[in-house]
Amino acid sequence: MNKYLMTFKPIDTFFFGQENKYRKKKDSDSFEAEYYQVSSYFPQQTTVLGMLRYFVLQQNNQIPISNKADAKKLIGKSSFNLTETALDFGKIKSLSPVFIIHNNKKYMPNPLDLILISEDECDPKGGKKVKQLIYEKKDLKTNLPNQESQILHFPEYNEKEGLSRFLLNMKDQEDYLVYDKEEDEKKYVFAKVEKIGITKKQDEKAYYKQVLYKFKDTDTSFACIGELDMNLDTSKKYKAFLGAEKSLFEIEFKEYNDEFNNLVVLYEFNQPKVVLLSDAFIEQDKFNYIFSISKTKSFRFLKSDIKDTNSFGKFNEKGGLTQSDRFNLHQRGSVFYFKDDVSLNGFTDRLRNGNKEKNFYKIGYNYFKTI
Repeated sequence: MNKYLMTFKPIDTFFFGQENKYRKKKDSDSFEAEYYQVSSYFPQQTTVLGMLRYFVLQQNNQIPISNKADAKKLIGKSSFNLTETALDFGKIKSLSPVFIIHNNKKYMPNPLDLILISEDECDPKGGKKVKQLIYEKKDLKTNLPNQESQILHFPEYNEKEGLSRFLLNMKDQEDYLVYDKEEDEKKYVFAKVEKIGITKKQDEKAYYKQVLYKFKDTDTSFACIGELDMNLDTSKKYKAFLGAEKSLFEIEFKEYNDEFNNLVVLYEFNQPKVVLLSDAFIEQDKFNYIFSISKTKSFRFLKSDIKDTNSFGKFNEKGGLTQSDRFNLHQRGSVFYFKDDVSLNGFTDRLRNGNKEKNFYKIGYNYFKTI
């Protein structure tokens, strides 16, 4: 078994699909394409898994698939699916959440209880610093006799500004980057590229504008840690396609011994809490947390099965890929607060060891840090 740090850098622009790719037609149960599509900043873990499965087949001369039995040993019987049956992906044993490497430093989306505030209140457009939201208990008076209660609130939270969105250095809480140029012209990572598409044809899959991204700097790449039961040439650079537009990426593998969770150093806190380091699926969200700072997101994935798949590059065609139903995930960075360790441990045990949740964890979902 070999553990690798896998970096994948786009050669130019990329487009990672989101739930807004299709919309329901008016007065119909069928779907049509949205006419304004924006790429996600990060690829889904299932997208990275799909790329790796294709890569493993390619390295073993199985594109197109010529021997179903050999292909099954290489990448497993099927792609990711929502099932209680333990999934096997052949040579691919595990994946970590995707993160970003910039100037040899590692960054991830921020926990939602961290916000950016101006260092100088008189200069809101000046430099900013990272600050943790700390909740306090506040007495709440009622009109009922002898009836008082308490609410939890965050004194530092500005409802007008909302929660912050940035990329946090995984080892240094004071170091951060932002996503877009509009947020900070010096510290941004993603450069927008607008692409005009089909505008006049009434094709159900037509669109008129896309927003793609590329990295502003050449020393930036996506990365994840993967366990693969195969030897790879770490001196070689590979090429692979990734994303809805089949963007070309350059991939490198380096032998690596550390665990993803060891790369993340977070602040201390005096109340038990869980920070999601990846998007997370949990089937029965009935756990005894006091409250949460959390968001959810829609989740779909592409499905394939070795027995009836010949090409991994064709969507909705015989012998190709099909799309899953829609599910909801807790968004990366969500924070859950608990009254005690017993409640916290029940939540984290389900995240990692639930029958369906195990399969999510295997490919880089359901990662968390307890504090």
